Amino acid sequence: MIALLLSALIGTGMAFIAGKVKGKGAEIVGFATAVPFFTYAIGAPLWDIAGDVVGFNLRGFAGFEVFASLILAIALIEVRAREALSIDEYIQVAPLSSFVLSAGAGLVGTLSRMWYLLSVIILLLLMFFSEKNPERWMRCQPFEGFGVPCITDDESRSAYVIANRIFVGGFTLQNFSSVEKLIACLLRAAEKTKRAARVLGYTCLLAPALIVPLLSWGFLSALILALAVTFLCYYLWALSMVALSKRRAPVECREVLEEYAGFMRKTKRKREIIVS
Repeated sequence: MIALLLSALIGTGMAFIAGKVKGKGAEIVGFATAVPFFTYAIGAPLWDIAGDVVGFNLRGFAGFEVFASLILAIALIEVRAREALSIDEYIQVAPLSSFVLSAGAGLVGTLSRMWYLLSVIILLLLMFFSEKNPERWMRCQPFEGFGVPCITDDESRSAYVIANRIFVGGFTLQNFSSVEKLIACLLRAAEKTKRAARVLGYTCLLAPALIVPLLSWGFLSALILALAVTFLCYYLWALSMVALSKRRAPVECREVLEEYAGFMRKTKRKREIIVS
């Protein structure tokens, strides 16, 4: 358990520092990354050396430590993210942290099948409950100005649908002239893409957990592969979701969606990436 204790101290410290410097979103992603990845980097080689000394395979113990670090990371995220993110931050932070945790589950898979299976089950449950109740991480309030129940905040510009609930940033509500048409179109587009988007989301989110144990050939390669696959899958998912939404959007909605994409580009903030 030395690796878990050290990683908890180092990882949480780094996450808190990232939060102070870059904001709450960086802190959340920091917990998802630092705690399980440091536990793997420290614990897996130590248990491997101990196994060579005693003449037994002790990777199952290392697998348990990394699995426990995933549980710790999820618990820290749930506590620190509670009503802490804006609508803009949520749509970037929540998926990215889920992809990182999926890669953490993949690292468990390089050590122990039993703990790997439990990691994947917990990952699926986390995805399911995140889809059912995304508001738990957001600083938001209900809004019904256009006859459709919406969830908004004070400063965000993003607009998206999760599980038949529409989230529209307060900046967009106040400054985008066609916001009522945008809301109607997003709901119609979401209805058309609901099944495909769910399949795509679960497939991409599980990909790091499946790829890392299959393609890694050592501890260092597993860590490098986990990081690479995480960001590759995240950006592929984001681009695929945008392409899917554009392709299946009703023809009469394309004009307002293009107008909204232009609004997003025009009001782009520093260090922000917009995919449109």
